[in-house]
Order: sequence, then structure tokens, then C-alpha cells
Amino acid sequence: MTKISDLPDLTRYNLDCRFGENLEEIPVDAKSMLEYCKLGFAWIRQEMEQPETSWRVPTLVQTLGRVAEKLKILQQTDEAMEMIETSLALAQIHNLGPAVIVAQSLRRADILCAQKKFRNAESAYQKVLQICAAFPEALPWQHFALQNLGKLKLSEGQLTAALELFEKALALRKILADTSLLASTELAIATTQTRLSLQK
Repeated sequence: MTKISDLPDLTRYNLDCRFGENLEEIPVDAKSMLEYCKLGFAWIRQEMEQPETSWRVPTLVQTLGRVAEKLKILQQTDEAMEMIETSLALAQIHNLGPAVIVAQSLRRADILCAQKKFRNAESAYQKVLQICAAFPEALPWQHFALQNLGKLKLSEGQLTAALELFEKALALRKILADTSLLASTELAIATTQTRLSLQK
């Protein structure tokens, strides 16, 4: 039976994305991303066929979340939601802590957004932000929640609200000094400012 240590190096898969009109993620290589999801799902199924007492819960939760995230990008949102709900439930039942719970909750909010359930998604993002404010260990996820809530506002045409959220995310990302994160937020701000200028 394949063990997690025997799985291929994930760098063999192209999981890169480009941004669409409303900054939604679009896979550069959908076939490669789908192969990654199939591999992850096979390991998840194998793990969950074992007695629950032998589950490697943290790895299971992480893998469920990552595969759900990629399925969302591939627009397989029903399957993604099923997986993230399982991941979140396991994280809560096994008390994996606020950082893990907020990571899965953020992915759930992203899937709701992809399903165009915008009110539910906004409530989910706000809940993530509340957890981040309450628990220092969850703070590293705050800029993601601000950025993704901003994308939701952008897709709804609420440009001023979107710009405010992107600017908050940018301030946090400047502290992290992560060039890829900074670039995505700067793109979001530029896109929003362009649309605002067209309204004048």
C-alpha cells in the first residue's frame, strides 16, 4: 500500500495560476492540476479506509484542504466543498488549533465565492477575520482573508470597498516582504483603480 512518504514530489505538477478578469485563479495547466488532485484523492481515500484511530489527522486535514483548493480552481466546486467540509470538521473534532481551522475556513469561503454564494462567502470571510483577531497564531491568514474578500467585492462591483480591503492586505504583505504576494495585491489595486477611473 502506498504511504504518504512514497508519494511523488509535488514539484512535478504545474499548480501555477494566472488571474482572470475579476482576479479569479485560472490554472496554467489544468491537466497537471487535475492529476495532482487525483493523486491527493487516492491518498485521502486510502487513509480514510483505515481505522480512524490510525489516521494521520494533521496530514489528512492538510491534504483535504489542498486538494479542495485546487478542485475549486478547476471549477469542481461541489467536490471541493465536500472535501473542505470534511477537513474543517476533522480539524475541529481533533482540536488542531485556530491556525488550522482558520486555514480550512478560508478555503471554504473561497469555494462559496466560486459558487457565487456571495453573501455566505462574505459571512465566512468575516468569521475568518474574527478568528484572526482573536488568536495570534491565526494572524498569518489575515492578509489572505482581506485579499479574497476584496476580490469578492470587486466581482460585485463594490470598487471602493474592494480597494480598501486590498490596501489593508498590501500593508500586511509589505511586512512579510513576499514578492509574489505583493505582486498579486498590487495587481488587484491597479485593476480596481482602473475601474474606478472609468466611472468618473
